Amino acid sequence: MDWFHCNRCFRKDGAHFFVTSCGHIFCKKCVTLEKCAVCGTACKYLALSDNLKPQEKMYFKSPVDTALQYFSHISQVWSFQKKQTDLLIAFYKHRITKLEAAMQEAQQTLTNQDK
Repeated sequence: MDWFHCNRCFRKDGAHFFVTSCGHIFCKKCVTLEKCAVCGTACKYLALSDNLKPQEKMYFKSPVDTALQYFSHISQVWSFQKKQTDLLIAFYKHRITKLEAAMQEAQQTLTNQDK
């Protein structure tokens, strides 16, 4: 995560970082409890750790990895739906063939009755 840094001192290394509800990241030394040191709003702080909820962790994952996961899922959905569509088309093609044969038989019967 080459983009990860404290938004106040720009430190990149260390063990204790926090993210604010206003979207800023701070190291332990730069956290101020009164308000955000970057934008000045009153906010909440979340300690960054391995115990983050999935909806919190997603902001720290690689966007490429996230996109690949979604593309893989979309591909599976598309493949399933395409197979279902192909089965439906095959059913209708078979039905059309049977109906065409029945229509030809009916036309032949009418032709024979006319004679």
